Amino acid sequence: MLREYVEKDPTAFFTTKQFEKGYEAMKQFCFVRAASIQKQLNGTLSTHSSEQDPSDWADASGIDLLDMN
Repeated sequence: MLREYVEKDPTAFFTTKQFEKGYEAMKQFCFVRAASIQKQLNGTLSTHSSEQDPSDWADASGIDLLDMN
């Protein structure tokens, strides 16, 4: 929905390609965060970080936060 506005924005801070890369990174972050929340809600992951087993964490290793600008 926003792509055409990004393409036409003469004052854009980023290229359309950078915007799309950031969008994909943000979307992936949201999916991983939702998986973590689902684990907490169904009781397979404690809501207290001191009680969490790192092997139960949702894997966010494929996300580069710098891509989100």
